[in-house]
Amino acid sequence: MTTNAHSRFSPVINKPSSSSLIILSWGHHIGGISTLRSLIIDMFNSDESIYIKDILVSFRTFQSFLDLALYSCNKTTFLIMNLGVWENYLVILLLLMFRRRALLSPAFHPPKYVKHKLKSHVARIVTNLFGILGLELLVHTNFERANFPLCKCIVYPLLPKKVSFSTPNTPREYDFVFLGRPTPQKGFNKFINMARLMPTHHFLSLAAYDPKISGSIPDNCRIIVEASDIDVLNYLHSSKVLLLPSDYESLGYAQLEAIQAGCIVPLLGKWPFWEQFDVFCGDLDMSAHFLAGSDLILNESRLVDRLKNLVGSYPDNVLNIQSAIGSYLFLHNDMDHDRLKRKVFAS
Repeated sequence: MTTNAHSRFSPVINKPSSSSLIILSWGHHIGGISTLRSLIIDMFNSDESIYIKDILVSFRTFQSFLDLALYSCNKTTFLIMNLGVWENYLVILLLLMFRRRALLSPAFHPPKYVKHKLKSHVARIVTNLFGILGLELLVHTNFERANFPLCKCIVYPLLPKKVSFSTPNTPREYDFVFLGRPTPQKGFNKFINMARLMPTHHFLSLAAYDPKISGSIPDNCRIIVEASDIDVLNYLHSSKVLLLPSDYESLGYAQLEAIQAGCIVPLLGKWPFWEQFDVFCGDLDMSAHFLAGSDLILNESRLVDRLKNLVGSYPDNVLNIQSAIGSYLFLHNDMDHDRLKRKVFAS
């Protein structure tokens, strides 16, 4: 069920025979946040003993947050996803004031790996302080948990129960595709610059909102804003390489979605979940296909050459890559969703 923030929340007041999960997020999402939200909704919707309410907040008023805290019962868990840094803390503060259970899925990026280091430091400190007050976190990796020693963390790389891969088809209309928030942290400016440096290649940006770009958009780059889930999937199936040079990705749902659609996904930042993939592959030559090397992002000419090679070799070895990734994901996914449910609703 999806409602707007100004709706009455009376249905959540008393459900004595069941637990309640309220998911809070802002409006339309695209990329990883959309995938994670869908996975959580599907998982909890399958359990009839859990009452789930998915709320897309369409405007930001203090009264909306106050209603959320008032119109809920003690068995309610609030899962907060991507409201925005300071909006997150406002909601969390209100929930803890009313002794409601607040569970945050943080879009946190460690200061060491991002350009907005001060903002990242402040966010980590404030989140840990809220942990003292009772805030809990849902994180994907132990690398994330290490940043929040004062918070109770549920570590769970939430993955689909079954991962299927599309056969890479040729020809594909777009050489490179970007998916997600068009921010510097996600590497959107680098994506646009790569389009300028490779004028004979076709670039596509599937952005969550209108991007701010310095200078004009290159003629070889198409930008689509707020594409539907179906359109995103279709565009991924029409693209060869997901070019997402983000500074940091805790798990990478957008990357996984692109891999399933038959795209090559070079690793271009600090992505903890995938750090052991090259070791796992052993003798399988993935260096020119999956792992482009994070140092390349610092050297534009080397990066351009490697990206051209990736596009030029498509779809060679893509099936081998998908097979290796499928095995890698299986090892990281214990598929015990009941265990996660127990943790989410633990008293």
